[in-house]
Amino acid sequence: MNTFKFNKLYFFLCLSIAIFFLLCPITYTIEVSHGQIKIFSTGYTTILYFDEITSNFDFDRFFFYKNIAFNDIEILNIINSSIKIQQGENLIQKQKSNSSAMVFYKDANNLFNFENYHYNKKWLEGNIKDVSTFLNNIDSMKDDQYILYLGSNRSFQILPNVYIVNSIKDLAHELSHYYFGYQVKADTDSYWHELLCEVNSMLFLRSISKYRYLNDLELKTIGFYYEPYGKKVIEFLEHFNYDQEKIFQLERYILNNYKSLDDDEFKNIIKMF
Repeated sequence: MNTFKFNKLYFFLCLSIAIFFLLCPITYTIEVSHGQIKIFSTGYTTILYFDEITSNFDFDRFFFYKNIAFNDIEILNIINSSIKIQQGENLIQKQKSNSSAMVFYKDANNLFNFENYHYNKKWLEGNIKDVSTFLNNIDSMKDDQYILYLGSNRSFQILPNVYIVNSIKDLAHELSHYYFGYQVKADTDSYWHELLCEVNSMLFLRSISKYRYLNDLELKTIGFYYEPYGKKVIEFLEHFNYDQEKIFQLERYILNNYKSLDDDEFKNIIKMF
């Protein structure tokens, strides 16, 4: 190969690499001080981040550099990064895939602990013990779990191991996603995992407060909740005659035999029980 061809090949190789890291950048995310995150990038970067004021997620796009300030918590997903370097004193979870996210929490070093659970409010401990005992009927949780009460109007999981909760019922629902949604993956358009987690939250509620359980059943009956959190839950419970152990048998079967599941296969499994 003559020098001209080699130089031409070398040029196009370097150009291709440069374009790749421009569009799929290497990113370095670091918490430089409490409440201050800086993102350094080799190119055009798309992120999904948590807005503490609205409790919603927003998109942002930038070239090369971004500064993010937060008060209590920041949840950050870098969508198009090819290599992610993440660092921070209050970083309690790193982003390991596009379906997970970094989570920075202001008091990460002062969290309370019970077994493998870490939580930000001391009064959560009793609730966590109760929910943990209940969910151990399905399987034990072997990974570290982070449970945060922020006083927001919504509860959700940040895959794989961080949970934002605002009630004990939601705690049972969200922790159930460790099994159904994380260990057993769900298709984008599927709802079976949400149905099972809501069923678990209802069964748990029944075990601690008959009044709250009956009240929530009534709300589901009158259509207060959108589906699959409403009448579909009641239909599921009726199918199993409200038998908690039989439902646990179904859930253990799914957990032990599936890595992923869609709604059609879920319906076929139900017919077996």
